[in-house]
Amino acid sequence: MNFEPVLELHDFYDGPRDGIANYNGLPHLFKSLRLDTVDYRGEFESADIFVLTPLAAEAQPSFRALATFVPVDPDIASGGYQVAWQVIVGNAT
Repeated sequence: MNFEPVLELHDFYDGPRDGIANYNGLPHLFKSLRLDTVDYRGEFESADIFVLTPLAAEAQPSFRALATFVPVDPDIASGGYQVAWQVIVGNAT
């Protein structure tokens, strides 16, 4: 898994929900759809789907992805996380 920094965290409820994080080295707004999907694979698992929107002026359309957040700093307000994205819907470049 390739982790990238979370640059800003705007909303946190049972995990990061909204903010700015890098995807392929470029800043993207990320926002949880708050549709915690449940999948059973021998043990309980839950996935959260995020919409990612590039911040660049020549931005591509938004796309959807799964995220794995890892805490790296106890100060959650400063970002405090790294994230690995797995695109599931859309055309991310």
